[in-house]
Amino acid sequence: MAGCPKRFRAAVVIVVFQAALVTIGWSEALSGSCVASVTPSEVLLDAPGGVAEVAVSASSPDCTFRTESTLSWITVSPAEGRGSGRVTLTVASNLTFYPRSGSVSIDGKEVTVRQYRPR
Repeated sequence: MAGCPKRFRAAVVIVVFQAALVTIGWSEALSGSCVASVTPSEVLLDAPGGVAEVAVSASSPDCTFRTESTLSWITVSPAEGRGSGRVTLTVASNLTFYPRSGSVSIDGKEVTVRQYRPR
């Protein structure tokens, strides 16, 4: 970068540094999880299944979060989010003769899903 003023070089370094911080989630690294709470922490659905919403409360609008479900009968949307908002849990019909339960993770916070058995 010969011939470029030093001020320009410093700006390039700052932009690269900020991008690196965003990539590793700097606010989480400095202060722990950005998600303050998820409400409700437990959802109860009838055997036919359905949709439930969980409110996500973040400590800052810049905080990001990830959602995860390892259960085939629960789908979580969106997979990632920013700031406070809502996460949708879609629960499939329970075709077994038994009630079932499981949990999903929203930025490390567990939400329990319980579903009745068919009648």
